Amino acid sequence: MNDGRKQIIMKEIYYWKENNLLPETYCDFLLALYSQGELSETVESASGNKWKSFLMLVDVLLLPLAFLTIYFTELQMIMQISILILFVALSVILYVYFKRKQSFGLDFSLEISLLLLFITSIQLVQFTFQNSLYIHILTCMHCIVWIWLGKKLKRKYLFYSGIIGVIILVYIIIY
Repeated sequence: MNDGRKQIIMKEIYYWKENNLLPETYCDFLLALYSQGELSETVESASGNKWKSFLMLVDVLLLPLAFLTIYFTELQMIMQISILILFVALSVILYVYFKRKQSFGLDFSLEISLLLLFITSIQLVQFTFQNSLYIHILTCMHCIVWIWLGKKLKRKYLFYSGIIGVIILVYIIIY
């Protein structure tokens, strides 16, 4: 079989693999069969990795954009909160996408989603109540959720972040 046909078939198998049309082991077997044991990284990287990298970049940039929205704009508070809610929704959508694809960006996307949710909820409570007691309660609730998620998802960084957050919060309340 000529190389052009092999490349077309291999691109199609990569497509099947990315979209879960066939089990991954079947796709790996077919790729090894058609490439005669020498898998071509160029076909796979050209199709999926660039797109996932771009989505990861968008997700990572949401956090600095949230801080820019809060601290460096003259927008009304309701507009800022609306933009932050949009950022949280986009980050959660990207997290679900990375989870479905079982991609390398899953942990970063989870962290960014949780931080954006924390920032948005703090802004919302600050706008609504303007009382530091509610902000402390909300921060404690977020830390408890991080501890719970860390245990449930077996992510040590989340577990320890929640514990450190509670310790810092207790220190701030005491002093």
